[in-house]
Amino acid sequence: MKVKRYCQPILCAFLVLPTIGILASQSSGATESSLSSSAARYNSNGVMNFAFDLSVPIAFDPLKENLDDTGNFIGQLVNDSLFRAQPNGSLTPELATAATIVDPETISIKLRPGVVFQDGTPLNAAAVKFTILRNSASTSVAFPAPIHDVSSIDLNGNLGLTIHLSQPEAGAFFPLLADMSTMPLSPAAVARNNPNPVTNPLGAGPFRVQQYAADQSLILAKNKTYWNAKNIKLGGIDFVNESSSTPAPIDALKSGQVDAISSNITQIGALKGGDIKTSLAASTTSKLYFPLCDTKGPLANVRVRQALSYALNRKAINQALVGGKGQLAWGLVPSSSNLFPSDLSSYYAYNPAKAKKLLAEAGYAKGLTLTMAPGVSTDLQQLALIAQQEWKKIGVNLQLSNSPPATYVQDVFVNHLYDLTDADVVRNGLDAISFIYTPGHLGDLCGYDNPTLDAMVTKMGGLAPNDPQYIQLWKKAQELIVKNAFAVWAVWLPTVVAYNSNRVGGIETVFPGVTAYPDFFTAYVKK
Repeated sequence: MKVKRYCQPILCAFLVLPTIGILASQSSGATESSLSSSAARYNSNGVMNFAFDLSVPIAFDPLKENLDDTGNFIGQLVNDSLFRAQPNGSLTPELATAATIVDPETISIKLRPGVVFQDGTPLNAAAVKFTILRNSASTSVAFPAPIHDVSSIDLNGNLGLTIHLSQPEAGAFFPLLADMSTMPLSPAAVARNNPNPVTNPLGAGPFRVQQYAADQSLILAKNKTYWNAKNIKLGGIDFVNESSSTPAPIDALKSGQVDAISSNITQIGALKGGDIKTSLAASTTSKLYFPLCDTKGPLANVRVRQALSYALNRKAINQALVGGKGQLAWGLVPSSSNLFPSDLSSYYAYNPAKAKKLLAEAGYAKGLTLTMAPGVSTDLQQLALIAQQEWKKIGVNLQLSNSPPATYVQDVFVNHLYDLTDADVVRNGLDAISFIYTPGHLGDLCGYDNPTLDAMVTKMGGLAPNDPQYIQLWKKAQELIVKNAFAVWAVWLPTVVAYNSNRVGGIETVFPGVTAYPDFFTAYVKK
């Protein structure tokens, strides 16, 4: 089954970054009390069947992975990470126990003692240094940019290391500690240069690869040498490959072929009945919006961009596409975020009359024509049609042209053949600003450059995400972006994990990348 993601698969490599948050002190995994209370109701040898698209080969070595979303998800299970991103934005200790931003160019890390890789070699500071420098020297497009700015790493004994950056961006680098770009690999396993994940496991994760055949099967078994193995309740995970048609995952769940699926809010109506339950979760990376080419043509005029924003009926979009279960988008983060300035709420409330006035002031009283290449997913195709109808009311003729999936990124983000597109995923943390609205990034449609914004992003890059100055700068940057309408925002989308409650339990929703997945660290198969 091809899991429908809120990011187009071809864009995931460019758009995904794990959530930035404050480092928490607790360990991940179930507590002793929760483990004992549920011990009587789960099968420690139980294998959970999960629907997953296996048509795209899995690399297992993060350096060779093409999709950050898939790389983080699978990597978390077989390699493990230094920290683990939680849905609330915090980072919890995993293979590392602490991390500190010493200054804007320096981060110190303390590793968990007694951890071993699946090949039996020790996981120490030297192994982490080897991994990070190896990834830093690579040209992988799946890694966030800050990984390539590591200048050197000092070892502080067997379990400590200090990362030195060539840029003052420790705050931007910090969330990479929960990303596949810093997932420790065994130097010995890498040196063997054997791509078989069964005979040559690379990482230290809670599950080992028992069987893998591209486009056919992936079976994981519990790693009994995992540092927190006592709190892993699954005996294994069987990734069941399905066809890519929309009903396939739901049919597989209803028929009992799989125990859980990642779905989306547009399918919520079909995910009802029997023992099927759904877990809805808010995601700060799932949003319907329109990236604009702000540097040329009519969209270079701020009044035209503002007119499009006022002429978009977000309530109608929310109702039409997700049954009213989304949240209207007024900026770069949901209104519930501490990074959202309250004065931006309903900033572009639906007002076609004001939109027409702005177009007239911009010199387009008689209307104008814009070209758009909608994204390839169904929800983005529908969003484009709604926008076309809405903007026609103010005199904007939106010409839609479907760019083939294979050339979509090249046509839209590299060759800039269209005035705008639509998307259903954004990056989190500072990348929600830098990757889309500052030059030098693929997501910056047509290379827009605002020196004031650039300076704020540079300054934030050297600050910890919980620093009050970082939060204040983030708000100011967001106000600049919104009031100048550098994009048009529509609706924040809830995500869905559906599961057979008669068969499995402990289902919580997590976001290793952008896609919502069941948390395999807490899931279990019932007796």
